[in-house]
Parts: sequence; structure tokens; C-alpha cells
Amino acid sequence: MDITFYSYFNNMLTNEGIEKTLSYAVERGFTAVEFLDVPTVKRIPNKEYAYELKNALDRYGLKCACYSVGGNILAEEGGMYGEKNGVETFKQSAEYAAILGSPYFHHTMTIGYNNAKENPDTFDTLFDRLVKADEEVGKYANSLGLTVLYEPQGRFVNGIENFGRLYKEMESRGLKIGVCGDVGNTLFSETHPTDFYNVYISNVLHVHVKDYIIREGEIMSEKPLWISNGGKELIEVKLGDGVCEVASYLHNLKKIGYDGGISIETVYDGYGASDSERDIAFVKKYFA
Repeated sequence: MDITFYSYFNNMLTNEGIEKTLSYAVERGFTAVEFLDVPTVKRIPNKEYAYELKNALDRYGLKCACYSVGGNILAEEGGMYGEKNGVETFKQSAEYAAILGSPYFHHTMTIGYNNAKENPDTFDTLFDRLVKADEEVGKYANSLGLTVLYEPQGRFVNGIENFGRLYKEMESRGLKIGVCGDVGNTLFSETHPTDFYNVYISNVLHVHVKDYIIREGEIMSEKPLWISNGGKELIEVKLGDGVCEVASYLHNLKKIGYDGGISIETVYDGYGASDSERDIAFVKKYFA
């Protein structure tokens, strides 16, 4: 099992550079990193930078446990990714993932999708487009030696039913795929994480851990940062302080022999080195 530097790894890499970031990772006890590619900001500008980062990872004895892309696979040419559409943009990211030696290429599907229309799209109206795009990207990633991971995420590909429908369709098309076992995202679709991982835990090849509390009605913040599909406010908290049952999830992963990466995906305000050390200790304690 690799405890993986994720959320703050990417911001630190951008703001403070490769050497300081990887040194910090080793000092804190991480054994791997996870790169989050946001194509609109070009965190990896070119292949030369990807090779530079790979060489540095090797020098520090760190793995790239997973390469994630947060974006919109349905973006049209001339849109949010400039001259490239979403599919071509994601395929380029897969090339970077292969350079970094990641075994997995994990991507979202509709972050940034403009659904402010008179007749907004639903999972059903987008399904065929998502499948076509995912298949093209997935086959290309597989050709590079990468296993493609999907996670429950956002308003469309989330929850047990919608996620399962897309996952099974991609599986039926012969792609080499797995589940990114995010332990919090299903709350956005009114599905408890335990219910989701009880169905998909045997397909999990990489893990994201985080935790939330839920507020609704009069106790909600005046301007909530995160809102579920059902209008509830989700507030990120320390691992173990919320409703996600992270400790149980880690324990169950251990029971089935999981030995992949566990990425700490915590992004609440004020998070620092001491919080990072606490989270590492939490994972070690409950994965034991």
C-alpha cells in the first residue's frame, strides 16, 4: 500500500517547484504521488516537463500511483481547451501519464460542462456521447499500457445506478478499466459512500480518501461551497470527523487484500503539514 500525496502535491508543485515538493513528500512519509492534470491551466505544459518530473520522482524514490485528469471530455474544438476537443486533450494527458510511469489513468467526464440551458442535459441524454468519448480515450490509454479508472463524480456519472450503467458499458466494450474508489463523491448524488463501496470495492484499483459533514435546512451556510443534487450542504472535515466512514472503508480494503495507492484528498482551508501527518497516521492506523 502506498500512502499518496495528492491534493496539495499539485498546488505545491505549481507554486514551489519539483525539488521542494518532492523533498516535502519524502520528509512527510509519502511513498507515492498522484498528479492532477487540469488541462485548462496546463499543469504539465509539454512532454519535456513530464520527463523532468519522472526523473525527479525516480531520484526521490517516489512512485506515480495514479494520474488524474479533472475536466470535460465532451468539450468541443474551439471551446475550453482551445484548438483541441475534450477527447484529444484527454489523450494527450494519457501520454503524460505513461511518461510518468503511472499504472492508472483516471479521468472525470463533465467538470466544466455547460448545462445552463432551457432544457438541461441529464445522464440519459448525455449517455451515448459519454460512452463514445470514453471509449476513444480509453482505448488510446490502454494502448499506452494504462488501465483506465472511473470514479463516481459530479451530477451525471455518480451514484450506484448511473455510475454502474456507464462502467458496465465500458467493460462490455473490452476496455481495461477499474474503479477509483473515492470515498466522498457519492454524497453529491445522495448516495452514502458505504452503499457505493459495498457494490464496487472489489473493482477498486486506486483510492481517494476525504470526509464531509452534511447540513440542510436552516443550519446551512449563507453561501455554501458544495451543494448536493438534493440541495444539502457538504462541508469537508478531517478524516474520521464526518459521515463517510473512512475508517471502515480502509479496514474493508485491507480485508480484501488491497495493495494499491491511497491518496489523501483533503482541501479544506488551513490544511498544513501537521494535518498531513495526522492524515497519514489515520490511514496507517485504520488500514492495519
